[in-house]
Amino acid sequence: MKFLDINFMNQQQELATLAALIHDLRKHKKYTIKDLADKIGRSVGFLSQVERGLSRPTVADLTAISETFG
Repeated sequence: MKFLDINFMNQQQELATLAALIHDLRKHKKYTIKDLADKIGRSVGFLSQVERGLSRPTVADLTAISETFG
């Protein structure tokens, strides 16, 4: 049981790190959440949840975000 708790925490930490990275890159590029959401074809609500670590982006989402940021 302890192993599962540690694994879950690692996943939560990774998601939080990814969320912060996406948020920071978006701010650095001076995009609003709506700007980025429109460019990647996702809703503002979904992207907001991703940036707060509440939703997990798909590989396709991450690819679109990466291509948008260059």
